[in-house]
Amino acid sequence: MSGPSETGPGTISRFAILGDIHAEDRRLDAALAFAGTQSLDALLAVGDIVDGRGDAARCCTLLQSHRVLCVRGNHDRWWSKGKPMGFADGTPRE
Repeated sequence: MSGPSETGPGTISRFAILGDIHAEDRRLDAALAFAGTQSLDALLAVGDIVDGRGDAARCCTLLQSHRVLCVRGNHDRWWSKGKPMGFADGTPRE
């Protein structure tokens, strides 16, 4: 049995965490480019991909193409349920 200090197949010990992306596709692209220069086991996104001034669809494409493991944040849940969020720069439903 592996102890806490041992690593094995499937172990994630070096990772980058991305959060509060809020459709900032250019900044996400830069963060992913930097992460690509590091020796990482995984990239993780902790939510709030939508609702910002940038391109949420491009953010999703970038996250998929970099095989980022994602969870939904509150903004993502609200958007997926069609709830009005009241932000002037919110991601449109279409």
